[in-house]
Amino acid sequence: MRENSPSCHAIPLPTGIIRIGWRFQKVHVYRRLDSGFDREIYTGLDAIIPLPEIKCELALPELYQNVQFAPAISDDES
Repeated sequence: MRENSPSCHAIPLPTGIIRIGWRFQKVHVYRRLDSGFDREIYTGLDAIIPLPEIKCELALPELYQNVQFAPAISDDES
């Protein structure tokens, strides 16, 4: 069995993960805690996601600026 090189141990673990929805205006942010991850959900075009880890914010209107979503299907159409 091959051991990991010492250089791979110098890579820090991520402090968070951002999952961006492509069907809906919805973003999941997972922030690392001592006990695992905490999930935050942001929806709608007025949402602003604080990202203190990198000292900035992510506004959903900018994120989805050029995205065209398919029209929603009503219960009558399905």
